[in-house]
Amino acid sequence: MRYPGQTSLEAAASWEARLAKLPERDRAYLETVNGRYYGALAFASEQEQRELTAQGFPMPEEWLAARDTPDAELERQAIAGYQKARMFHIDRVSERVAPVLTVRGFENTPGDQELFRQFVDATAMVANLLHDTRSPFAAYLAGRIVSSGTLGGQPEAIAASFQLARELGDPRADSFRDAFLDQHPGMDVATVMTAYSYFKSSVDRTAADGKGR
Repeated sequence: MRYPGQTSLEAAASWEARLAKLPERDRAYLETVNGRYYGALAFASEQEQRELTAQGFPMPEEWLAARDTPDAELERQAIAGYQKARMFHIDRVSERVAPVLTVRGFENTPGDQELFRQFVDATAMVANLLHDTRSPFAAYLAGRIVSSGTLGGQPEAIAASFQLARELGDPRADSFRDAFLDQHPGMDVATVMTAYSYFKSSVDRTAADGKGR
């Protein structure tokens, strides 16, 4: 499971060591992305990097390649079934939707209609991604895309994603969850459980809408 065009991934002693080799612009971008995913992209050893790679977590060179891919091409790759392209497309859509839904709902304008289409498609795509890959990173993506589509960016879907990521094999998810709960007290437990049940059903369903690559 590689991003198209990435034939190899560079091993590094740690996330910080890998980023130290990159230009400042690339380092800043990757640190922003890592923060967006609670530090889940970082690794502390070559062994942990191998484990995360096997679980489908995108590596730095893949993030950089996807960043420089035009929107239409990235969406085409995602629709074609490339799993890493799906990941990056979902991430990109969530980053577009979140600033809009933070202040208002979707409006009946061409721009908002297109954004809503992308959100609906990305939400369906992440369900397939969960089923097809069983990747903990897909769980984190699911939390972000669903949260981005709520008015004000409600955090419950993100909270739900930590439990699923833990079940899918990321033992660090417990610490990410604890830090997130400290930052977002007073969440609605019923909403968290509803989101978790929705995500879990995507993983467990018996038939996918098409395997990806």
